[in-house]
Amino acid sequence: MPELRGIRLGVVCDRTTLQEFSVTKGNDNRSISCFIPSEAGKTFHLLIGNTLPEDAIAGKLSVDGRVLESFLCASGTSRLCIGVTINEHEIKPFQFSVVQTTDDDTVAQPGDPISQQLGTMEVRFRRCRINPKSTASIVTSEIPTFGAVHERSKKAGVHRVSLGDGIRPRRPLTRCNVDYVDTREEPYAIFTFRYKPQDVLIAQGVMPHPARTNEQVSEDARPRKKQRTSQHAGDSDSGVELVPGSDDEDPELETMKKQVAQLQKRMARRIAAKRTKKQLGRAIKQEMLKEEEPNDAVIMAESSIIDLTSD
Repeated sequence: MPELRGIRLGVVCDRTTLQEFSVTKGNDNRSISCFIPSEAGKTFHLLIGNTLPEDAIAGKLSVDGRVLESFLCASGTSRLCIGVTINEHEIKPFQFSVVQTTDDDTVAQPGDPISQQLGTMEVRFRRCRINPKSTASIVTSEIPTFGAVHERSKKAGVHRVSLGDGIRPRRPLTRCNVDYVDTREEPYAIFTFRYKPQDVLIAQGVMPHPARTNEQVSEDARPRKKQRTSQHAGDSDSGVELVPGSDDEDPELETMKKQVAQLQKRMARRIAAKRTKKQLGRAIKQEMLKEEEPNDAVIMAESSIIDLTSD
């Protein structure tokens, strides 16, 4: 997960943090950006970690050019942001979806600035102090709509973020007042995730081709038979070509040795990757268990709407 100035942020899908590519930090050390692969129809959420010793952090999430959600994360804790808070009893989860296009100028405009920001998630963090005595109920929010974009925007085949069916949180959500340490104009940290279909990232050279399966490796390692040269015209028998000389001089044997060596290297890399993935999955599970059984500080951090009266 990308980390910047004591804050960790990752995108989790199917209980696994999506791998980031081309991670780049800004020269001011206040911003960080990366690419992640997206898959249409998949639900995802954000995993936030705050390692700052004293301050809580307030995050404001903008997706595809629109502010969708705000959340808090107390000092020394981690939490999940699973979707848009509709009211204190309903959350609509984030999910990747295919962009719908139209050629109707009355429905969408080619120069719509929002369409140019599709495929981008940005979270701006500000340090803050939470006022635990200022909690209040959440007012029902208007459900965001996601319309089609004009086909001349050249967004066909790309993804956008939409909202899934509403789910009920484990406990009623609340909001609270906070005192900000940083201003809106100069946030403490900015994380930007650019998401695209895996095939697009591979074609653009951002993401390497995925590792081949064991079946593909076994097929590649299998020696190829050659047509045996016949000494008699019309002889159509086939078999392995015999090459004179010792075994050490057998070119086919040398090829097989190289293939076996390559296969061993691939197996070693695959085992190492599997071990790393297992360790990462265990870490994500621990983070989720913490979220399922939060302490008082994290319960306050679950507030998904932030009053800005102290701004």
